[in-house]
Amino acid sequence: MADPRDVVSLLVVLEFVVVTAIVALVVPFDVVAPLLALAAVFVLVLLLYLS
Repeated sequence: MADPRDVVSLLVVLEFVVVTAIVALVVPFDVVAPLLALAAVFVLVLLLYLS
């Protein structure tokens, strides 16, 4: 079973990625571009963690 700290960290990263995706649909691209770069890194981390 996963360590509770790992699960909380995973949920925080997942929440950030989801919120960033929603904000990207609402806010102009030039404003949200730095968040998208960070979200891309977090998605990569999520994929590596789950594999």
